[in-house]
Parts: sequence; structure tokens; C-alpha cells
Amino acid sequence: MIWAIITNPEYRWTSFVPPALTGLIIAIITCAIKEFFIFYSHIATTNSFAHFLYLAARDSIIPMTVLFLIFMILSKDERNYIIESIVPLSLSFFSAYIPYFILRGKEPQSMFLSVIKPLLFISLSFLASAAVKCMHSYIKNNNKPFIALAAFATIICLILPSMIETIWYYNINRIIWLLLSIIYISAAFCFTLKSRIQYKS
Repeated sequence: MIWAIITNPEYRWTSFVPPALTGLIIAIITCAIKEFFIFYSHIATTNSFAHFLYLAARDSIIPMTVLFLIFMILSKDERNYIIESIVPLSLSFFSAYIPYFILRGKEPQSMFLSVIKPLLFISLSFLASAAVKCMHSYIKNNNKPFIALAAFATIICLILPSMIETIWYYNINRIIWLLLSIIYISAAFCFTLKSRIQYKS
């Protein structure tokens, strides 16, 4: 997150302190509510698709959607800044939210939960930001086919980490989840690097 803020070519790093603090505060409040007031604990069954839907809703779809909507409501800044704030906003949120569910979960600690899952959600923050940027650009240009494509790419970005975790959890195929993880993390790195190079040029 610090690297993303410092190297952002469009805004000074100090301008990203509010979204970073907002994400962290929302994560702390969310985890506290779950810990002290919500006692429901999901139990995985043999239905891998239901488990995937639960993970996708809990880990990425609902958090990212609610975070972005809250920040849009709170922020009075221009739309471009709000989109650029997705990375620090979501990374600061996930820095508390994901470890909480990993440590409180019933699964034994493993390399996937300790290393791969955090990397997937770091990548999610960058890929979601890139997808929303593309969608915003296509909306401005009224390019409807590409708006739909960007929306589809955003959905894929949101659900793929949970799909990978489901494949790992049910031990469906080790090669598949490893390969998908490498592709997902590499895509985030490449898109971020490309955006930095394009701005400089």
C-alpha cells in the first residue's frame, strides 16, 4: 500500500491518507461487529459451489462494493481521485479484514492461507482499480460494448480469488489453483507496471 501511494503518478502521497484511514477504520469496525455481535459461523459442506458463493460474497463482492460506495458518499473530490483511491482504500481494509478471517477460521494454517490468499487480495485491489478505470473511461466515451466488457472483467476480478480458494479448499486440483494464482498475481503486476509506464510516456 505504501509503495502504491508513493509511486502514484497523479496525486501526492498525502492525498491518499484519508482513503487509507477510512479503509482501516471500516475494517476494524467490521471485524469488531463480527467478533462481538455476530455469532454465525459458516460450515463448509460438500457443496463446493455454495462455499464459493459464500467466500465471494464475504471476502470480495460485498466488502469492495460497500467500501467504494461509502467512500464515494464521504468524499467530495473528483471522480478520478475516487477511482485512484480504490487501491489504498481496499488494501488498508484487507490488511485487517483478511487476517481476521484467516486467524479466526477453523482451517489449519497453511501456505495458501498465510501467503497465497493475502497476495490474491493485494492483486484484487490493483486489478479492481484498473477495471474501474477502464469502465470510467468507456462511460465517458459512451463506448457501450467496452463498458460491458469492463464490467465483466470487474466481476471476474472480484470472484476469482474465492474461486481459487474453493479449488484449494476442496483439493480439486493443485495445478489449477497454483496456475490461476500465478496468472492472477502476474496480471495485477503487469497492469500496474503498464499504467506507470504509460503515464511516464
